[in-house]
Amino acid sequence: MKLLYITTLHYPSPYANRVNVMKMSQSFAELCDFGLLLGDVSTSVEDVLKEYGMEKKFPVSVLFKKPLVLKPRAFFAALKIKKIIASEPPETIFYIRDFLLAYFLSWISRRFRSRYFIECQSLGKFSHFLYRRVFQGARGVISSNHAKKEEIHERYGVSLENIVVGPNGFDEELFKNLPTQADARKKLGFLPDIKIVMYVGSMLPWKGTDVIYEVACLLPQYTFVLVGADRDEEKNNIRIIAKKDNREIPAYLRVADLLLAPYRTDSVRAQKYFSPIKVFEYMAAQVPFAITDLPAVREFLSDEETYFVKEYSKEAFRDAIVSAIKNPDERMRRAENAHRKSPEFSWQARAGRILDFIEGYT
Repeated sequence: MKLLYITTLHYPSPYANRVNVMKMSQSFAELCDFGLLLGDVSTSVEDVLKEYGMEKKFPVSVLFKKPLVLKPRAFFAALKIKKIIASEPPETIFYIRDFLLAYFLSWISRRFRSRYFIECQSLGKFSHFLYRRVFQGARGVISSNHAKKEEIHERYGVSLENIVVGPNGFDEELFKNLPTQADARKKLGFLPDIKIVMYVGSMLPWKGTDVIYEVACLLPQYTFVLVGADRDEEKNNIRIIAKKDNREIPAYLRVADLLLAPYRTDSVRAQKYFSPIKVFEYMAAQVPFAITDLPAVREFLSDEETYFVKEYSKEAFRDAIVSAIKNPDERMRRAENAHRKSPEFSWQARAGRILDFIEGYT
């Protein structure tokens, strides 16, 4: 079986969906005959593969030399992709996560229409008609969490047997041979005897980083570190560090006494649809963490593995941080429990589950 992953995404880019596509591509390539189709690349394919730490090389094609300006972009991309699909071997399976692109291809390409699988990371962007056509036309659906699986079944009439849940993941190779906290602090220039509370990730509003600044004012005895900003900055007990290469992230995580994932409770995406790469990396790093108590997180974590914060407020996060820092044995027990569970959330494990599902429907 050959698998062709079709996307019109631009590379490189700071968004997490690009990491997902690249890491899944590497994992798929280790398990089957695989090819990747990208939208456009501002550097070179070789540089993109290097930037995302791709150790295994696989065939990559690029649709456009520069970003497409014609609108709707997905329609004009579909016209070009139709020709590529027609040239593929008969056994090729088409894997896609762009719903608008899949919608257009389902009308203009019979080959695509008969052999595609759709990955769903979120819902609500397009019309009910579009989602229904794409879901019902697919050979199978990959949902990144259980809540979406149930909603796809109930709203769009897809049988539960045709939907597999595949949460996002982390790169298992990056988390082998982790440094001790002391070694990580020495390497990265952090003092050895301070208490560090850390957030690693993007600064998008729904990620909730604004509450970290508020909590830092309430807890001046701790150092708060945010990794993933546009530039380095330092003020009082807050240290902001610019975005780092993915290969550097494990060492930064190991610096912390406690990690934070303060997702906003007013975000529908966080409440129901997301599958957080950040949290799987926290688990793999074997560092304790506090996280907003959300249904999407409860699907894979319990109070035995993390500190759930019941409400999105500076007081609630302050209390969780103080409780965790004052009880080192308990916080490390939870971190070890989370770490033991982490292998099932690697990109490699995810790719294996999805390919087993695909092979069962082809």
